[in-house]
Amino acid sequence: MRAGAGDLALGGIAGFLPDGSRITILKLGSQVERRLGGPDAYLVFAEAQVVAVQPLLASALGSESMYMQRTRRVRSVVAMAGAAACPTYTQHNSLHGKTQLWVFAGESDNADRNGFLPGTSRLNTTCIPRDGQLVRATQDLRVFVGQDPHYPGVRPQGGVVVAGTEIRIVGDIAGYPFDATANPSFCNQIPVPQKNLVPVPAGHRKRYCVYVPFSPA
Repeated sequence: MRAGAGDLALGGIAGFLPDGSRITILKLGSQVERRLGGPDAYLVFAEAQVVAVQPLLASALGSESMYMQRTRRVRSVVAMAGAAACPTYTQHNSLHGKTQLWVFAGESDNADRNGFLPGTSRLNTTCIPRDGQLVRATQDLRVFVGQDPHYPGVRPQGGVVVAGTEIRIVGDIAGYPFDATANPSFCNQIPVPQKNLVPVPAGHRKRYCVYVPFSPA
């Protein structure tokens, strides 16, 4: 990873990712490299979002390797990046029917934020999409069917939106708070029907699972 790749004056190595890590390419750019006595070459840069950092077998090495240290540097850079600047959307309280399809799209740490937390988006956007937008899945997404993910509840539809498939958002999103300290994998579970939201104790991290209603594009 190179920091500030769009401006070589601000460039530098931000960190390294071990084999098996996953990133999403957001934008590509290039810059001419002049060479004396030979043809010009091009430096190609990618603006990327780290989706998952594959841990190395540090325990097998008996101590933390320099690659794990570099991995931590990458994680800190991603954490400092913050959420993307996203447009403000107006909710219109659309009603969803019993046949509405949903996918879990990512996480947020603020009910009013319009962007996903860095590294949590499962779509080709860092901004939480809204009604009418066309987006693409960056990984396989389990499909749920029902009026609302947690109240009155949805069930697995049996299908999957495969990575690379485009879907269109139809209606308002749904966001549900959870205790990320006690149950960090809450969003990866099948939504449980509930009438009251589970309170998050003081001192625990409060996050939101973001589900989007969709129809095939």
